[in-house]
Amino acid sequence: MVDWRLAGPKVLKAAFEEAPEDAPALVLAAEIAALRRGAAHARALDPDVVLFEECVEPSLALETIERLGRVDAVVLAADDPRCTGCIAALQEVPGLRVVSYGRAQGASVRILDAQLYTTCSAASIQVGRESFDMSIGAPGFERLDAALAALAAVKALGGDVAAASARFSGVQAD
Repeated sequence: MVDWRLAGPKVLKAAFEEAPEDAPALVLAAEIAALRRGAAHARALDPDVVLFEECVEPSLALETIERLGRVDAVVLAADDPRCTGCIAALQEVPGLRVVSYGRAQGASVRILDAQLYTTCSAASIQVGRESFDMSIGAPGFERLDAALAALAAVKALGGDVAAASARFSGVQAD
């Protein structure tokens, strides 16, 4: 995953050069202002998944998708009620998969229950009709949200979400 939000051109170039050649996909954590600053280079990214970690207006999300060119999937946080319009607008784009994550009832990847401990966080996750438990070695809801966003990206790519969640706790899934 390359985080476009914090990077200047040199940092981005280094991130792409250091990426493993057999990387199965590029997930872009996008911020609208950063994409506008790097507009001339945005199409060169060619991401498989665009992850909006914060709510974005539907018109700006559509503009970002257009600016990037070919994008297979978009991942959005479902907990902010302002995202509802964005999710609906993006679902109208032909061929674009839209995956949402969070605690909200309609989220594609959803936390059903969470427990925070001093050294870790544990959560029950629901993806479609399947539910499973996940543990990560860091406390806090912001860490769980980041893990959920990563699992939503795995779902958007058609990967095994249960196996990916097991890797957070260092467990190899069967």
